Amino acid sequence: MAARGAALVRSATSGRSYIFQVRRLDVVWLVFSASNAEIFVTAKVDVIVRRYVTVNGIDVNVEIVIGQIRIVFLLFGFFKRQWLLRLQNGLRCPLVAAFNAFNRLVLGQVVKTNTTFRASALGSPFSLDHGGLKSFLNWLGRAMHICESPSIGAAFATATRRCQKLLWSLTWPRIIRKAQNVMHSVQPRPASFRSQGPLRGTVKVPGDKSISHRSLMLSALAVGESQISGLLEGEDVLSTAAAMRAMGAHIERTGEGCWTVHGVGVGGLMQPASALDMGNSGTSTRLLMGLLASHRLTATFIGDASLSKRPMGRVIDPLSQMGAEFTASPGGTLPLMVRGLVPAVPIRYHLPVASAQVKSAVLLAGLNTPGITEVIEPVPTRDHSERMLRGFGADLTVEIDADGVRHIRLVGEAELKPQTIDVPGDPSSAAFPIVAALITPGSEVTVTHVGMNPTRTGIFKMLEAMGADLTYANEREVGGEPVADITARHSVLRGIEVPPEVAPSMIDEFPVFFVAACMAQGQTITSGLDELRVKESDRLALMATGLKAIGAQVEEREDGLVIQGTGGEPLEGGATINSALDHRIAMSFAVAGQHCYHPVTVDDVSPIATSFPTFEAMMHNLQVAH
Repeated sequence: MAARGAALVRSATSGRSYIFQVRRLDVVWLVFSASNAEIFVTAKVDVIVRRYVTVNGIDVNVEIVIGQIRIVFLLFGFFKRQWLLRLQNGLRCPLVAAFNAFNRLVLGQVVKTNTTFRASALGSPFSLDHGGLKSFLNWLGRAMHICESPSIGAAFATATRRCQKLLWSLTWPRIIRKAQNVMHSVQPRPASFRSQGPLRGTVKVPGDKSISHRSLMLSALAVGESQISGLLEGEDVLSTAAAMRAMGAHIERTGEGCWTVHGVGVGGLMQPASALDMGNSGTSTRLLMGLLASHRLTATFIGDASLSKRPMGRVIDPLSQMGAEFTASPGGTLPLMVRGLVPAVPIRYHLPVASAQVKSAVLLAGLNTPGITEVIEPVPTRDHSERMLRGFGADLTVEIDADGVRHIRLVGEAELKPQTIDVPGDPSSAAFPIVAALITPGSEVTVTHVGMNPTRTGIFKMLEAMGADLTYANEREVGGEPVADITARHSVLRGIEVPPEVAPSMIDEFPVFFVAACMAQGQTITSGLDELRVKESDRLALMATGLKAIGAQVEEREDGLVIQGTGGEPLEGGATINSALDHRIAMSFAVAGQHCYHPVTVDDVSPIATSFPTFEAMMHNLQVAH
């Protein structure tokens, strides 16, 4: 709803005055309680106020929208928490309107009213509709003296416009029916997994997710047309593609896994017209934060309920040193706004924790930064960014000192050249059918075209240390990345102690590794896995709880798990697992179900599509192949 005019607001605590120039007024969120409905109204303003203020003698509580994602309260007390999280995901982009201020400098203010009326929720798949909302907003504008009543329109940022009617004219049963319709539209998709004999066959897993993200980003920064084949077409990678399109790159799908990207050149990204929705992708978020930090634009990142709980502070710190400005939610989470600086400041950054995402974010920021940007990496992490930057023509060098510390130096203001990229299979995805074959008697499964980057093969090395029968064939190099076909056969596994320094090379594969450890002889000890607590979920806690539920002996420690294996005997199974919308948790327990006495049910397998859309079909084909 467009609004004009300015309001003089005096702080109730400090006495200082602020002038608010209202750009726009939007309804962005609707929250039910047992007695009424509350609506949050955002005003696009030039000044951010973070306290109680007095508006013409009236005390008003003003909050910053970026400060938090509003969790949907319990609807009449009978909806489970996970349903509410899915409802929030169904309201994807609830804060978009709050971040599109005319001058891109502000996030907005939220005025919370207790007036009971209805409104369409921004970006939702349903509508809570009807009523005299325009009259209410006219009243609000006059009461706050922020605009004249004729200046407030009634346009909603929803797919359809519907008249608004006061809530008290509607009956509670009608409200409940609408709420039930909402829950139906975002219902979880549970699935059960059980032992059905040996797994046999040859499969190809989706393209490497890390390489897929970087292929799209670097191709978008090259001058000319790049061709990508084998791209992972999961939801996370599609979020990256959508973001790069929003900033000017022309990206087109030409076939299954085949994409064409017409880049805009380093420094050529355009101001996005709206917030960048990252969905569930932490990789997209952190790498794009780095990319935008050295571009002259301002962008807001939003995501789903899971991503919005993941910390971004470790990326914000070095990028702030380079001159970018960030306004994040408490705890350094999404929603988050970044304002890039041109020219950015080259830095020499010592990684405080092993993180390929932080390293990559700094290097991507260095692309459009004059001078040399250096990242010092004490513990090696996946090096896809270094390999691909060199492949696209960037001047990047890596030196390893006497202590084994890597010094990565990138010369800025690079001119990237378009490439033809063949994305190898993701070793993280390959780990699932491989572990399933290892723990299921009589199984033999071959996974073709798997990326064998030395910084990503920790899972295979640790499985071999446990006695896994793995063979490698057709070893070759594709686009600067080593690739091989891996055959896994059922094996008698032994418990081991996993060295903490191995963790970065298999951090995403630990959930399914824990499943293998449950079927081994003896005890498996893991440590140094703090990172697993801040992934899409707290993977240590969820895996410990879920494995115990299906009969495993597991001890959860602060930074790892201790697992007593069954010696190859099946687990009991028979439980329903809370995946917390985490794709790797869901797939890991699907694998566990292959060697349990009773079926294992995963409460929702829909998140698997973020990284492995063909997972269920692949597992079914392996079961019927014999």
